[in-house]
Amino acid sequence: MTAGGVAAEPATASDPSRQPANPSSPEASGREHGARGLRRRELFGALLVYVLLTYLFTAATWQDPTNHWIGSCCDQEQLIWMMAWTPTALEMGQNPLVTTHLNAPGGANLMWNTAMPLVAVLLAPVTSVAGPILTYNVAALLGIAMSGLACFFALRRYTAGPLGPLVGGAVYAFSPFVASHAVLHLNLVNVWGPPLFLVLLDEIVVRRRYRPVVLGAALGIVGAIQLLTYEEVLATSAVAGFLLVIVAAIVVHRRAPIVESSVRLLWAGVAGLVTFLVLGGFPLAVQFFGPQQIQGQVQPAEVFSMDLLNIVLPTDFTLIAPKQVTDISKDFSGLHHEATGYLGLPLLLVLGWIVVELRRDRRIVVAAILAVVFLVLSLGPALFIGGDPHHIWMPWAPIADLPLLEHVLPGRITLYVFLAVAAMVAIAIGHATTLARRPAALRLGAIAVALVFLVPAPARTSTHEVPAFFRAWDRQGITEDDIILFAPWFTNGAGADPMLWAAVARAKPRMYEGYVYVPAADGRPRYGPPAGGLAKLMIQAQDHGIVASLTPDQRAAAVAELREARISVVIVGPLKYRAEMVRLFTDLFRRPPIEVDGVQLWRDVQQTIAGA
Repeated sequence: MTAGGVAAEPATASDPSRQPANPSSPEASGREHGARGLRRRELFGALLVYVLLTYLFTAATWQDPTNHWIGSCCDQEQLIWMMAWTPTALEMGQNPLVTTHLNAPGGANLMWNTAMPLVAVLLAPVTSVAGPILTYNVAALLGIAMSGLACFFALRRYTAGPLGPLVGGAVYAFSPFVASHAVLHLNLVNVWGPPLFLVLLDEIVVRRRYRPVVLGAALGIVGAIQLLTYEEVLATSAVAGFLLVIVAAIVVHRRAPIVESSVRLLWAGVAGLVTFLVLGGFPLAVQFFGPQQIQGQVQPAEVFSMDLLNIVLPTDFTLIAPKQVTDISKDFSGLHHEATGYLGLPLLLVLGWIVVELRRDRRIVVAAILAVVFLVLSLGPALFIGGDPHHIWMPWAPIADLPLLEHVLPGRITLYVFLAVAAMVAIAIGHATTLARRPAALRLGAIAVALVFLVPAPARTSTHEVPAFFRAWDRQGITEDDIILFAPWFTNGAGADPMLWAAVARAKPRMYEGYVYVPAADGRPRYGPPAGGLAKLMIQAQDHGIVASLTPDQRAAAVAELREARISVVIVGPLKYRAEMVRLFTDLFRRPPIEVDGVQLWRDVQQTIAGA
């Protein structure tokens, strides 16, 4: 985060919108109207730039965006299903925050998952007309572009011209954080919230132009919107905002403004909390008091922490990334798309130069301090260097045990590092443009060269076959009461193609499996139902093509599993060892499947096994 919240720039001749004026005079009214028009044009122009850049970044997908999606395996199929489920649930009069269409019959609490219900509702017309795959792609493109625009809007407050904020917004929206998560995580490329929180905090504690209750209400509204987009970003934004206020107070160290700002912050906090609870109370009640609640840590913090070397070593999601380097960085974090802390040595040197040259600018000082603090926090509870753990106490260790924050993956704190870096770059560019031509060119050239190393590699694209059966779901005679066992068996991202098929069927199939967090017997999270005897036979068939005649014990266990789960339909779709999977179920049911529109299926499973 920027230190723009520390000291607003004074009005200058180069920024007419900041000139003091008599608000009742015609001249002041004209200037104000012109400034508003200028700001609108700047925002519109910035949005066009970010949409174009995002389109170029994801260009491979837009050749066939109703069948291909941005990124690679495997979380997209989960998010595509979520985009389909919310409008379908609302259409059926059901609560979209819970579902029995995954992990049936027990269901799942989607507030513990990446449902993104607000995005799904806003883009429901796209889903209705063109399907959930296009919806996913549109959500990703708009999410990245709007994140850049939100950052531009925030940073424009601290510079006399639009160039610095435009570059800063691009640094934020196309950072290694966003470029890496674009491969899998739609929820983590929609990061427009933190810059908006920054704007509101700046107004509350620094500029102090509007009533704190009004600003607090706005804070609550943005918080509720973020809750319904992705809750983890809301939690980390709270941590980042708290640190921003503390660091800014330390840098300012003047009693009077700190006291006044503290009182305003208190009033804003009360108003914000009330507003947030009014708007977000129901989703929170569903999460913490509704069905299928999760107990305990969702993901281990130490596994998904940033590696110290990641600061100077890129992953293959960066355009300039030699294979010798990516062979090392692929082992950073639990999954290498979570290794999002790359800044690069050139940019580190330029940032150091900025700090030294502009050390009297409190905004730069606060931004630099926060960037370092966020980097340290992103290293997690234990220090990893080159993939190897070092038993050194880290500041995240006590935070990792706090309620709610226990679910935060510290490696994702790098988002706020890039927001701070974007602020420093924007302010430095603004400063450079006030200098003579030669020193300005030197500074702008150095910044441009350093930022080249952050340019993301083009986003990958993926697709999987969807049988025609699911595109005509309403004509297949499968009812809302039917519970379906899909082959391939899946409970995680690998092999989750059935979630894609179900999404194309508008999330109407009730699936026994599900790539979705649900509580195990002890309340701790697991993915979908536990793998029983039948599931293990399915895994052998789909992974290795191994199918043997069922023994009496295997048959009895499979029948018991089907009966307990109340499975009434089995569907086999495209998979590597499809014939072997069909043979397994043909042996189990002692009858061949029906073949319809690219799938094999068995209906009336409960009647079939009744005499077994």
